[in-house]
Amino acid sequence: MSRLSIKLGYWSAVLSVILTIGWFIGLVVATIFFRIPSWTNLADFVAAIRPASLVAATLAQAAAFFLGPLSLILFCSLHDYAPDDRKILTRIGLCCMVATMVLGNQMYFVHFNIMRLIASKHALMGLEQFVEWNPGSAISASGLLAWSFFWGLGLIIVAPIFSGGRLERLLRYTFLICGVCGILGTVGYLFEITLFMLVYFMGAMAAGTSMYVLESLLFKRLERGSAPVFVG
Repeated sequence: MSRLSIKLGYWSAVLSVILTIGWFIGLVVATIFFRIPSWTNLADFVAAIRPASLVAATLAQAAAFFLGPLSLILFCSLHDYAPDDRKILTRIGLCCMVATMVLGNQMYFVHFNIMRLIASKHALMGLEQFVEWNPGSAISASGLLAWSFFWGLGLIIVAPIFSGGRLERLLRYTFLICGVCGILGTVGYLFEITLFMLVYFMGAMAAGTSMYVLESLLFKRLERGSAPVFVG
């Protein structure tokens, strides 16, 4: 495993911690202090939403937008870290993470453009399917497919590459917890199960932050040469 791969993995993990916390803070601000109005139709939504709410929500989504590429870089570094007989798992996980980044960042990029149009209140006809806060929109389904199903599936598949000491066991458990939360989010969205969606958001937030912290510790340890590095 090259030193460059270790450094990329470490800094991607550190930045992922910061962005995940930033996303959560932005979501809390947009939910509590600058509340996003409940969705009924586009005209009522545009009339009710405040500029401060748009700013808070867009800042949160910007954090999530950059989290996609960082997650992909992390998985590339994990592929280098994995022992040869388990690299097939990281290859499958990488495919899942590519789907996560493409589908998720598509939603966020569309979100940035739609928020600009909503702020100007011009050319709004036919945009209902491109507003993330419309729970029945195609763009919302795209984002949930990315950050619940494919993200969760990728984490579950990659979890078995970690074995050995306490840090590796913790990484395996957090990967599995995040992965299960992601799959629960998919089920909750499809069948409108509020409890599953709550477990998904809160569980993925807490376990996801822990996961990125543990990954940063793993790569820092590898950088210091205090653990075996698999080459392949």
